[in-house]
Amino acid sequence: MRNLLASLALSLAAAFPALSAGAAPIIDLPDGEAAFTVFDGTGDLTLFGADALVNGSGLSAALTADLALVFDQADPYGTLDGFLDLYEGADLFLGGLLASVSAEEDLLTLVFDMLTGSAAALFGDALRVELFFNTEVGADPLAGLESGEVYKVVATGEGQLAPIPLPAGLPLLLAGLGAMLVLRRRAGA
Repeated sequence: MRNLLASLALSLAAAFPALSAGAAPIIDLPDGEAAFTVFDGTGDLTLFGADALVNGSGLSAALTADLALVFDQADPYGTLDGFLDLYEGADLFLGGLLASVSAEEDLLTLVFDMLTGSAAALFGDALRVELFFNTEVGADPLAGLESGEVYKVVATGEGQLAPIPLPAGLPLLLAGLGAMLVLRRRAGA
């Protein structure tokens, strides 16, 4: 009986290694400066060369972050576009294009998808970044920005790993093994 259960556990571990997938690494930008300019009604928030760190999933590295957000001031959230690139030395560690944004008091939550770079697979389908302004910009951060100003910001980012679906055959496999155990017990009695 013990041998049967041990072989079952080993078989399941070999058949479904992805069921034990870990969490995505965390990106930390502890201190950055983002410059904001307006030209012909188009706002441009940029942060280039900021120091960032990545930790988790067996890796720890110092990175350099580049972020750019561009939008029409008449409709900032409807026209917002941008990118985030993280470099380890001269090599692209992780890059993505802005997919969505939400705002709270002094905070932008940015989701980047179409991830590329050497670590893209570790972050799943998307990277969710919370960009916090240390300088008050209000409940609507994009409307609160003033042209020519430089804002102190901090950010954290985490990958959005897709949930691992239960394989369709797993319930059938477990039911079959349960039936075998019941039959074995009856035969032994």
